Amino acid sequence: MEEKQWKYKIGAGKMSVVLSLGMTILFGSLSVWLHKTDNGAYFFGDILTGIMVAVLITTSYRLMFYKVLIGKDGFYYQTHIGNGIYHNYGELKNAWITKGQNLSGHENKWCHFETADGKVTRFVFYYNDEKAAKYLVKRIQTETAGKVQETQQYRIDGKASGMVSLIGVFVAVGMACIFTFPMLQLGGIALVMSLVSLLIVGYLLISTLFTYFCFQIKIEEEGFYYQTNPFNGTYFNYQEITRSWEVKRVYRYRRSATGNHYFYLYFTDRHGKTRRFLYENDIYGYEVNILKERINGK
Repeated sequence: MEEKQWKYKIGAGKMSVVLSLGMTILFGSLSVWLHKTDNGAYFFGDILTGIMVAVLITTSYRLMFYKVLIGKDGFYYQTHIGNGIYHNYGELKNAWITKGQNLSGHENKWCHFETADGKVTRFVFYYNDEKAAKYLVKRIQTETAGKVQETQQYRIDGKASGMVSLIGVFVAVGMACIFTFPMLQLGGIALVMSLVSLLIVGYLLISTLFTYFCFQIKIEEEGFYYQTNPFNGTYFNYQEITRSWEVKRVYRYRRSATGNHYFYLYFTDRHGKTRRFLYENDIYGYEVNILKERINGK
Protein backbone atom coordinates (compact mmCIF):
# COMPACT_ATOMS: atom_id res chain seq x y z
CA MET A 1 0.00 0.00 0.00
CA GLU A 2 1.36 3.39 -0.97
CA GLU A 3 -0.09 5.43 1.90
CA LYS A 4 0.46 4.84 5.57
CA GLN A 5 -1.62 7.74 6.88
CA TRP A 6 -5.28 7.15 6.08
CA LYS A 7 -7.96 9.81 6.50
CA TYR A 8 -10.75 7.26 6.85
CA LYS A 9 -11.04 3.53 7.44
CA ILE A 10 -14.16 1.52 6.58
CA GLY A 11 -14.49 -2.01 7.89
CA ALA A 12 -17.09 -4.73 8.16
CA GLY A 13 -18.16 -3.81 11.68
CA LYS A 14 -18.23 -5.95 14.81
CA MET A 15 -21.99 -6.08 15.39
CA SER A 16 -22.62 -8.99 12.99
CA VAL A 17 -19.87 -11.01 14.71
CA VAL A 18 -21.30 -10.26 18.15
CA LEU A 19 -24.82 -11.25 17.07
CA SER A 20 -23.71 -14.46 15.36
CA LEU A 21 -21.55 -15.36 18.38
CA GLY A 22 -24.52 -14.85 20.69
CA MET A 23 -26.77 -17.01 18.52
CA THR A 24 -24.09 -19.71 18.31
CA ILE A 25 -23.80 -19.81 22.10
CA LEU A 26 -27.60 -19.90 22.45
CA PHE A 27 -28.19 -22.74 19.98
CA GLY A 28 -25.07 -24.59 21.18
CA SER A 29 -26.30 -24.47 24.77
CA LEU A 30 -29.73 -25.68 23.66
CA SER A 31 -28.18 -28.55 21.73
CA VAL A 32 -26.05 -29.62 24.72
CA TRP A 33 -29.11 -29.54 27.00
CA LEU A 34 -31.12 -31.66 24.53
CA HIS A 35 -28.30 -34.21 24.37
CA LYS A 36 -28.05 -34.42 28.17
CA THR A 37 -31.79 -34.93 28.56
CA ASP A 38 -31.90 -37.53 25.76
CA ASN A 39 -34.42 -35.39 23.92
CA GLY A 40 -34.83 -36.54 20.32
CA ALA A 41 -34.94 -32.93 19.15
CA TYR A 42 -31.16 -32.66 19.68
CA PHE A 43 -30.80 -33.45 15.97
CA PHE A 44 -32.38 -30.13 15.02
CA GLY A 45 -30.41 -28.31 17.70
CA ASP A 46 -27.20 -29.63 16.15
CA ILE A 47 -28.29 -28.41 12.70
CA LEU A 48 -29.06 -24.90 13.96
CA THR A 49 -25.78 -24.79 15.85
CA GLY A 50 -23.86 -25.85 12.75
CA ILE A 51 -25.54 -23.14 10.68
CA MET A 52 -24.68 -20.45 13.24
CA VAL A 53 -21.07 -21.66 13.46
CA ALA A 54 -20.82 -21.24 9.68
CA VAL A 55 -22.31 -17.73 9.96
CA LEU A 56 -19.88 -16.88 12.77
CA ILE A 57 -16.90 -18.03 10.69
CA THR A 58 -18.10 -15.99 7.70
CA THR A 59 -18.68 -12.79 9.67
CA SER A 60 -15.36 -13.17 11.52
CA TYR A 61 -13.52 -13.66 8.24
CA ARG A 62 -15.15 -10.53 6.82
CA LEU A 63 -14.26 -8.54 9.93
CA MET A 64 -10.61 -9.52 9.62
CA PHE A 65 -10.08 -9.02 5.89
CA TYR A 66 -12.67 -6.59 4.54
CA LYS A 67 -11.37 -3.01 4.50
CA VAL A 68 -11.51 0.28 2.59
CA LEU A 69 -8.61 2.57 3.58
CA ILE A 70 -9.08 6.08 2.19
CA GLY A 71 -6.15 8.47 1.79
CA LYS A 72 -5.42 11.83 0.21
CA ASP A 73 -4.20 10.51 -3.17
CA GLY A 74 -5.92 7.14 -3.37
CA PHE A 75 -7.51 4.30 -1.47
CA TYR A 76 -6.94 0.63 -0.70
CA TYR A 77 -9.81 -1.82 -1.24
CA GLN A 78 -9.87 -5.44 -0.03
CA THR A 79 -12.64 -8.01 0.39
CA HIS A 80 -10.71 -11.20 1.17
CA ILE A 81 -7.18 -12.59 1.49
CA GLY A 82 -4.94 -11.70 -1.42
CA ASN A 83 -7.20 -9.37 -3.45
CA GLY A 84 -6.33 -6.01 -1.91
CA ILE A 85 -5.53 -3.30 -4.44
CA TYR A 86 -4.55 0.37 -4.22
CA HIS A 87 -6.30 2.81 -6.57
CA ASN A 88 -5.08 6.30 -7.36
CA TYR A 89 -8.05 8.64 -7.71
CA GLY A 90 -6.88 9.88 -11.11
CA GLU A 91 -6.87 6.35 -12.55
CA LEU A 92 -10.61 5.88 -12.04
CA LYS A 93 -13.42 6.95 -14.37
CA ASN A 94 -16.33 7.69 -12.07
CA ALA A 95 -17.85 7.18 -8.63
CA TRP A 96 -21.30 7.58 -7.12
CA ILE A 97 -23.46 6.73 -4.12
CA THR A 98 -26.85 5.04 -4.23
CA LYS A 99 -29.35 4.45 -1.48
CA GLY A 100 -32.77 2.91 -1.30
CA GLN A 101 -34.89 0.16 0.17
CA ASN A 102 -33.82 -3.43 -0.16
CA LEU A 103 -36.17 -6.40 -0.40
CA SER A 104 -37.02 -6.31 3.30
CA GLY A 105 -37.72 -2.57 3.25
CA HIS A 106 -34.56 -1.45 5.05
CA GLU A 107 -32.53 1.37 3.53
CA ASN A 108 -29.05 0.49 2.34
CA LYS A 109 -26.32 2.79 1.10
CA TRP A 110 -23.74 1.74 -1.49
CA CYS A 111 -20.58 3.37 -2.76
CA HIS A 112 -19.67 2.54 -6.39
CA PHE A 113 -16.49 3.26 -8.33
CA GLU A 114 -15.64 2.54 -11.95
CA THR A 115 -12.12 1.61 -13.04
CA ALA A 116 -10.47 2.47 -16.34
CA ASP A 117 -11.56 -0.83 -17.92
CA GLY A 118 -15.23 -0.06 -17.20
CA LYS A 119 -15.58 -2.48 -14.29
CA VAL A 120 -17.83 -1.22 -11.50
CA THR A 121 -17.00 -2.25 -7.93
CA ARG A 122 -19.30 -1.47 -5.02
CA PHE A 123 -19.46 -1.81 -1.27
CA VAL A 124 -22.19 -1.17 1.29
CA PHE A 125 -21.57 1.36 4.04
CA TYR A 126 -23.42 2.45 7.15
CA TYR A 127 -24.18 5.71 8.93
CA ASN A 128 -20.85 5.96 10.75
CA ASP A 129 -18.97 5.63 7.45
CA GLU A 130 -21.10 8.03 5.39
CA LYS A 131 -18.59 10.88 5.70
CA ALA A 132 -15.79 8.60 4.49
CA ALA A 133 -17.79 7.35 1.49
CA LYS A 134 -18.74 10.89 0.45
CA TYR A 135 -15.10 11.98 0.70
CA LEU A 136 -14.04 9.05 -1.48
CA VAL A 137 -16.63 9.86 -4.16
CA LYS A 138 -15.80 13.59 -4.09
CA ARG A 139 -12.06 12.94 -4.52
CA ILE A 140 -12.66 10.62 -7.48
CA GLN A 141 -15.11 13.01 -9.15
CA THR A 142 -12.71 15.93 -8.60
CA GLU A 143 -9.86 14.05 -10.27
CA THR A 144 -11.99 12.92 -13.21
CA ALA A 145 -13.77 16.27 -13.77
CA GLY A 146 -13.07 17.73 -17.20
CA LYS A 147 -11.41 14.60 -18.53
CA VAL A 148 -12.60 13.17 -21.83
CA GLN A 149 -14.45 9.98 -20.97
CA GLU A 150 -15.47 7.25 -23.34
CA THR A 151 -19.17 6.44 -23.45
CA GLN A 152 -19.79 4.50 -20.29
CA GLN A 153 -21.41 1.10 -20.33
CA TYR A 154 -23.35 -0.16 -17.36
CA ARG A 155 -24.54 -3.54 -16.23
CA ILE A 156 -27.38 -4.70 -14.00
CA ASP A 157 -27.33 -8.32 -12.86
CA GLY A 158 -28.11 -10.60 -9.95
CA LYS A 159 -24.59 -11.02 -8.64
CA ALA A 160 -24.19 -7.95 -6.42
CA SER A 161 -25.85 -9.65 -3.45
CA GLY A 162 -26.90 -12.86 -5.15
CA MET A 163 -24.37 -15.10 -3.39
CA VAL A 164 -26.06 -14.39 -0.05
CA SER A 165 -29.41 -15.43 -1.55
CA LEU A 166 -27.88 -18.57 -3.03
CA ILE A 167 -26.39 -19.62 0.30
CA GLY A 168 -29.68 -18.95 2.06
CA VAL A 169 -31.67 -20.99 -0.46
CA PHE A 170 -29.19 -23.89 -0.37
CA VAL A 171 -29.45 -23.92 3.43
CA ALA A 172 -33.26 -23.92 3.15
CA VAL A 173 -33.15 -26.80 0.66
CA GLY A 174 -30.82 -28.77 2.93
CA MET A 175 -33.05 -28.25 5.94
CA ALA A 176 -36.15 -29.18 3.93
CA CYS A 177 -34.46 -32.43 2.84
CA ILE A 178 -33.45 -33.20 6.43
CA PHE A 179 -36.98 -32.60 7.71
CA THR A 180 -38.54 -34.58 4.85
CA PHE A 181 -36.45 -37.73 5.35
CA PRO A 182 -38.00 -38.83 8.69
CA MET A 183 -41.46 -37.99 7.32
CA LEU A 184 -41.08 -40.75 4.72
CA GLN A 185 -41.58 -43.28 7.50
CA LEU A 186 -44.51 -41.46 9.09
CA GLY A 187 -46.46 -40.85 5.88
CA GLY A 188 -49.84 -39.14 5.92
CA ILE A 189 -50.37 -35.39 6.03
CA ALA A 190 -46.94 -34.80 7.57
CA LEU A 191 -45.27 -36.32 4.51
CA VAL A 192 -47.48 -34.31 2.14
CA MET A 193 -46.64 -31.04 3.89
CA SER A 194 -42.93 -31.89 3.86
CA LEU A 195 -43.01 -32.65 0.13
CA VAL A 196 -44.87 -29.39 -0.55
CA SER A 197 -42.21 -27.49 1.42
CA LEU A 198 -39.51 -29.27 -0.58
CA LEU A 199 -41.17 -28.28 -3.86
CA ILE A 200 -41.39 -24.65 -2.73
CA VAL A 201 -37.74 -24.38 -1.77
CA GLY A 202 -36.83 -26.24 -4.97
CA TYR A 203 -38.67 -23.61 -7.00
CA LEU A 204 -36.90 -20.86 -5.03
CA LEU A 205 -33.57 -22.53 -5.75
CA ILE A 206 -34.17 -22.65 -9.51
CA SER A 207 -35.43 -19.05 -9.52
CA THR A 208 -32.38 -17.87 -7.55
CA LEU A 209 -29.99 -19.76 -9.85
CA PHE A 210 -31.63 -18.16 -12.91
CA THR A 211 -31.29 -14.72 -11.33
CA TYR A 212 -27.65 -15.24 -10.38
CA PHE A 213 -26.40 -16.83 -13.60
CA CYS A 214 -28.80 -15.58 -16.30
CA PHE A 215 -30.24 -12.18 -15.38
CA GLN A 216 -28.38 -9.32 -17.02
CA ILE A 217 -29.14 -5.88 -18.45
CA LYS A 218 -26.23 -4.42 -20.45
CA ILE A 219 -26.70 -0.69 -21.05
CA GLU A 220 -24.71 0.51 -24.07
CA GLU A 221 -24.48 3.63 -26.19
CA GLU A 222 -27.01 2.71 -28.88
CA GLY A 223 -29.15 0.19 -27.03
CA PHE A 224 -29.29 -2.41 -24.29
CA TYR A 225 -29.27 -6.18 -23.91
CA TYR A 226 -32.13 -7.71 -21.90
CA GLN A 227 -32.14 -11.21 -20.38
CA THR A 228 -34.06 -12.57 -17.39
CA ASN A 229 -33.81 -16.33 -18.08
CA PRO A 230 -31.68 -18.61 -20.29
CA PHE A 231 -34.03 -18.31 -23.27
CA ASN A 232 -35.14 -14.68 -23.71
CA GLY A 233 -31.94 -12.73 -24.34
CA THR A 234 -32.74 -9.81 -26.70
CA TYR A 235 -30.94 -6.66 -27.82
CA PHE A 236 -32.99 -3.46 -28.20
CA ASN A 237 -32.03 -0.22 -29.85
CA TYR A 238 -33.31 2.73 -27.86
CA GLN A 239 -35.38 3.80 -30.89
CA GLU A 240 -37.37 0.58 -30.53
CA ILE A 241 -38.63 1.48 -27.05
CA THR A 242 -41.69 3.71 -26.88
CA ARG A 243 -42.14 3.93 -23.12
CA SER A 244 -40.49 2.97 -19.82
CA TRP A 245 -41.61 3.35 -16.21
CA GLU A 246 -40.80 2.14 -12.73
CA VAL A 247 -43.13 0.28 -10.38
CA LYS A 248 -42.69 -0.39 -6.67
CA ARG A 249 -44.72 -3.18 -5.11
CA VAL A 250 -44.95 -3.94 -1.41
CA TYR A 251 -46.33 -7.31 -0.33
CA ARG A 252 -47.49 -7.68 3.26
CA TYR A 253 -48.45 -11.02 4.73
CA ARG A 254 -51.25 -11.47 7.26
CA ARG A 255 -51.46 -7.75 8.01
CA SER A 256 -47.82 -7.55 8.95
CA ALA A 257 -46.43 -4.06 9.57
CA THR A 258 -43.48 -4.83 7.31
CA GLY A 259 -43.38 -6.38 3.88
CA ASN A 260 -41.21 -7.27 0.92
CA HIS A 261 -40.34 -4.41 -1.43
CA TYR A 262 -39.98 -5.21 -5.13
CA PHE A 263 -38.84 -2.70 -7.76
CA TYR A 264 -39.52 -3.25 -11.45
CA LEU A 265 -38.67 -1.39 -14.62
CA TYR A 266 -41.24 -1.87 -17.37
CA PHE A 267 -40.67 -0.96 -21.01
CA THR A 268 -42.79 -1.26 -24.15
CA ASP A 269 -41.34 -1.78 -27.64
CA ARG A 270 -42.72 -0.42 -30.91
CA HIS A 271 -44.70 -3.63 -31.45
CA GLY A 272 -46.66 -2.97 -28.25
CA LYS A 273 -45.06 -5.78 -26.24
CA THR A 274 -44.28 -4.90 -22.63
CA ARG A 275 -41.43 -6.48 -20.71
CA ARG A 276 -40.10 -5.94 -17.23
CA PHE A 277 -37.23 -6.84 -14.95
CA LEU A 278 -36.86 -6.92 -11.18
CA TYR A 279 -33.88 -5.02 -9.80
CA GLU A 280 -32.33 -4.15 -6.44
CA ASN A 281 -33.22 -0.49 -6.01
CA ASP A 282 -30.61 0.29 -3.38
CA ILE A 283 -27.82 -1.06 -5.62
CA TYR A 284 -28.90 -0.39 -9.20
CA GLY A 285 -31.03 2.75 -8.91
CA TYR A 286 -28.26 4.76 -10.63
CA GLU A 287 -28.03 2.39 -13.61
CA VAL A 288 -31.82 2.22 -13.98
CA ASN A 289 -32.00 6.02 -14.14
CA ILE A 290 -29.33 6.05 -16.84
CA LEU A 291 -31.26 3.45 -18.83
CA LYS A 292 -34.44 5.52 -18.56
CA GLU A 293 -32.57 8.68 -19.61
CA ARG A 294 -31.12 6.98 -22.67
CA ILE A 295 -34.51 5.58 -23.64
CA ASN A 296 -36.18 8.98 -23.19
CA GLY A 297 -33.33 10.76 -24.96
CA LYS A 298 -33.49 8.55 -28.01
